[in-house]
Amino acid sequence: MQILGVILVVLMFCYSFLVILLPYIVGIILSTIIILLIKRKIEERKYIKIKNTVIVIWVGIFLISSPLWFNYISARPDDTYIEMKKMNDNKSLIGLSKEQIEELLGEKTDKYKDEDVYYYSAGTITDYITGGHRKLYIFEVYFDENDIVKSTSICESP
Repeated sequence: MQILGVILVVLMFCYSFLVILLPYIVGIILSTIIILLIKRKIEERKYIKIKNTVIVIWVGIFLISSPLWFNYISARPDDTYIEMKKMNDNKSLIGLSKEQIEELLGEKTDKYKDEDVYYYSAGTITDYITGGHRKLYIFEVYFDENDIVKSTSICESP
């Protein structure tokens, strides 16, 4: 069963790269066809110059766009996660009351017996390498005995 899982992950990884690299592959094939057609009609010196120019253009396009497609296939958070992460990292909610938290974030998402912790949806992170797998996150706001925020955290939803 594990072998099947490994094969599936490898296939998804290969598919992701194929989809991302498909325009490059098509462009290189078309460039090769054009170069071969040109080669038949012009002298050798001009052919080498044209071939070298096309190669330089394709290498330039690849180098310029490679950070873009590496960014595309990596994990990407949504806007909600980014905002919640900022609030958590800046510790900007510490010292606020329960009423202020409800004004800022709305009513707590989940109703648990523990009134000292408010839970909110903290958005998702989508991992495009694994074919768009999403991880859901929860933003937790912890209160002290005076109903003042003492800490916050973000964790992956179970």
